[in-house]
Amino acid sequence: MRFAFAPALAAVAVLLAGCSESTPVDDDGETVAQPSEVNIPEFEYSREPNREPIGVTDEAGCNAGLARPFVGQEATSETRGELLSAVAPLVTVRWISPDETENDEVNPRRLTISLDEEGVIQTVRCG
Repeated sequence: MRFAFAPALAAVAVLLAGCSESTPVDDDGETVAQPSEVNIPEFEYSREPNREPIGVTDEAGCNAGLARPFVGQEATSETRGELLSAVAPLVTVRWISPDETENDEVNPRRLTISLDEEGVIQTVRCG
């Protein structure tokens, strides 16, 4: 009678073992971190080979000063790519068209670019 549950217990153990995922460990038995998926934008950043990396140049930290030369230009895919390359490595950029409202929280490290009805860049600022 006391062994009546043994086959059922063994079956449950086998089923549970099949459901578990193995976690990679190194030689010391420590768990090895696995890389997570990263969403990479469709455009490519470019940087001149001998140019120093651009750090935070604005007090608020969004590189708006590097984006100001693009004010007055049409925000085509090419212009957007060039602008993003200019402010790199910054990747948090918000494009706002006239029909959109700004109702989310302020992020001083985010570059906010306002467009007019024709898609021309009107302002660049942090927030």
